[in-house]
Amino acid sequence: MSRNHSNVDGLASSNNMDMIVAFTKDDEDFRKWITAHEISHLLGAPDNRCTPHDECVMRYTTESDDRWCANCINAIRSRR
Repeated sequence: MSRNHSNVDGLASSNNMDMIVAFTKDDEDFRKWITAHEISHLLGAPDNRCTPHDECVMRYTTESDDRWCANCINAIRSRR
């Protein structure tokens, strides 16, 4: 599965905690991933600053929709 920012499949705005998700593919796994990815942005996770070799919903090469790397977990926790 190829995931990148060349297509806008989802959008999160952390300033006012709104989330807009556009499902452009008829793929349940992709919809789960993009939803988890965008919610993670709202919680403070950055794009592609993942701990090397860890599965993470913020990484575009992952198949995971329910795992976060140490860097992203720390970013989320620091926003609490």
